[in-house]
Amino acid sequence: MQTDGDDIIDRVARDDPGKLADIMAKVLPRELSVNVETRTGPFDGTERAKVRRLLDVIDAAAALHGEETVFAWIEEDVRARMSRQVRIIEGIAREQEGNS
Repeated sequence: MQTDGDDIIDRVARDDPGKLADIMAKVLPRELSVNVETRTGPFDGTERAKVRRLLDVIDAAAALHGEETVFAWIEEDVRARMSRQVRIIEGIAREQEGNS
């Protein structure tokens, strides 16, 4: 039965795509609300305040220097900090190898 339905949809899509669009417009909801959370639960008040503070800082700097510049600074700073950490970790590993 499912195969017959798939075949019908394929045939209508091939032979009369406008009809398929009309059918889909009637079947699909007019509005869709999506709530996406990438955590096990919603932000609590403290987390929401931290995000708001970060956005306020970005907005203030962007007003003076432009959004793209500010994001470039952030990316550059994070890369530099991570690079420093990697170099420190590599140095510690070399020291430990030399001591063994």
